[in-house]
Amino acid sequence: MKNEVQYKRIIRAVNRYFTFFILIAFVVTVCMMLFIRTFSNDLEIELTNENIESAAKITFWNVLLITFLFTVIDGVRRKITLDRPVKQITKATEKMMRGDFNVRI
Repeated sequence: MKNEVQYKRIIRAVNRYFTFFILIAFVVTVCMMLFIRTFSNDLEIELTNENIESAAKITFWNVLLITFLFTVIDGVRRKITLDRPVKQITKATEKMMRGDFNVRI
């Protein structure tokens, strides 16, 4: 039972990570495309594949790092705003079911 709960938590964490990754990758890709197009058109510079490839690699690793940070921040936020209050309510409800009506939340 405990292994199943841990497995579900891991799956949810991975799911959140990939959701953030897809969102951040899309936003960064669109921003980079607009930047590169404007930059090359305004300065009349022709970008080579080498330049674009090295910038793409750096951007990819940057997106991975930002996604990891967003996932951690989201996990902490969920823990504080959802998990703790729900646990307090559950404990208070259990005490009330046992007959202790002096419970405060």
